[in-house]
Amino acid sequence: MKPHCFLFAFVAFSLPVIVHASEPVVADSKITDVTVYADRAQVTRTAEVSLSAGETRVSFDSLPVDLFDDSVRASGKGAAPVSIQDVEVRRTVREQVADATAKELETRLQKLRDENAALDARQRVLDQQRNFLSQIQIKAAGDISRDVQINKLDVAQLKELPGFLGAEFGRLEEESQKLTVARRELDPKIRAAEAEFNKRRVAAARADKTAIVTVNAKEPTKLKLQVSYVLGRASWTPTYDARAAADAGTVEFTYNGTVRQQTGEDWRGVNVTLSTARPSVGARMPELSKWMVNFFEPVDREKSNYRAFGGAAAPPSALAATEDVFQKSINVSAEPVPTTPLQAQIEQGVTSASFRVPHAADVPSDGEPHRQTVSVLSLGASCSYVATPKLSSFAYLRATVTNTTDAPLLGGTVNVFVGSDFMGAGWIGMVPQMAKFDLFLGIDESVHVKREELKEKRGKSGIFNKRSRQVYGYKITVENYKDRPQTVTVYEPIPVSANDDIKVTLGDTSVKPTEVDAPKGKLTWDMALKPREKREIVYEFTVDWPQDRQISGL
Repeated sequence: MKPHCFLFAFVAFSLPVIVHASEPVVADSKITDVTVYADRAQVTRTAEVSLSAGETRVSFDSLPVDLFDDSVRASGKGAAPVSIQDVEVRRTVREQVADATAKELETRLQKLRDENAALDARQRVLDQQRNFLSQIQIKAAGDISRDVQINKLDVAQLKELPGFLGAEFGRLEEESQKLTVARRELDPKIRAAEAEFNKRRVAAARADKTAIVTVNAKEPTKLKLQVSYVLGRASWTPTYDARAAADAGTVEFTYNGTVRQQTGEDWRGVNVTLSTARPSVGARMPELSKWMVNFFEPVDREKSNYRAFGGAAAPPSALAATEDVFQKSINVSAEPVPTTPLQAQIEQGVTSASFRVPHAADVPSDGEPHRQTVSVLSLGASCSYVATPKLSSFAYLRATVTNTTDAPLLGGTVNVFVGSDFMGAGWIGMVPQMAKFDLFLGIDESVHVKREELKEKRGKSGIFNKRSRQVYGYKITVENYKDRPQTVTVYEPIPVSANDDIKVTLGDTSVKPTEVDAPKGKLTWDMALKPREKREIVYEFTVDWPQDRQISGL
């Protein structure tokens, strides 16, 4: 068996264009692989082509018009040595829409618009008939007045005319009402069809691009040829489903990627990879430009223009031109930062992570979210209860989860379930490997927390320093109604002084806090409660300040 040969080629726009006499072979390609980044996607098309010995040009037609030309790459694998010599990108403008779905939407939209135009035409006819009847009514009134004066009034005709006009006006009003109802039913259909039509980006679909790959084979062979390109209007965001039980030591964590794309191509049955790489940034660090500082010298624009035009006032057009030159001089005064070409394949394991969807995926070009399940993980977790009695009398179940996967968890929305019950949506930031994060699983009324204010004292402290003093005292009651021991963490606030003359002092506490965070003004108690045990925390703090000053915030 002959060894397989792998090929890879870059687009080279700086090379001279090679003129070929033969027509390209149109490849019957299909999208096989897509790598989605945060703001774009790399699409790979694959085709099987039969090559004769020598040079052959292979054409990949109907590519999206918005693809980045300098991102097009060609590679292949064949049974015999084949070299890729050139990749050329061309833009084609067509008279008709090529996308079958877009064409169907366009036809349906045009039909609805034709129906609306027919309703408008019918309304114009009714308006003309109504105007004609009004003229008959005016003419008849004039004739009746004349006939009365010359005693030629026909009473029979006089009786028939109002009935005739009334019936005709009634018929016109009835038809107008039917047209109003028909238009009211048609308008939302037209808006919906326009929305669907716009999702396909039909205006851009009237133009597309073609990639022509020139290959050279030493002998007749078959080649599996791939063309990849990068284009925008595609993105993905991570989302998670977390399912836990209050008495379980693990959390079932489903990793999802929500993909949106409006590239003009439907991705059907493709291999999807979700990447955290950022090809738009590039692999090279930007270079610093020179930072200049100088004295500011204001410029008198009118005197400057006066001198520039030999003492005569500058015309408006000349002033505009001067402003344009002035603006350009500002824009080019700094040293330019070197730019780097778009590198669609900068993804490396050291700087980014990739998540391959384990099944063939369908992502139509409709701009709607399409969720792809990446993996279902079982992560270790420890559950405990937390409470902030000042804000809520409920205790919240918290699961502290450890990321034991091989990659970081990206920041995203988490839908939290306890058993089969949906508890709500939360959020996690980026979680490195082996790091811990918290998931809140909702309230549990089996653990009750109560907060009571005990006392408040005001008075003067000292005779000469004349300071005011205020004491606050609170009692926190925590009860565990469960049949098993539970750990409850209680958080309480104390004031934080923003002035050296205001003193905040923590007083007596019946239970010593586990942590006192004075800069943040937070007290923490970690309590281990036995089944059906009730515990109390009593504490107080004092605020002291000059008597001749007023304070706020208490």
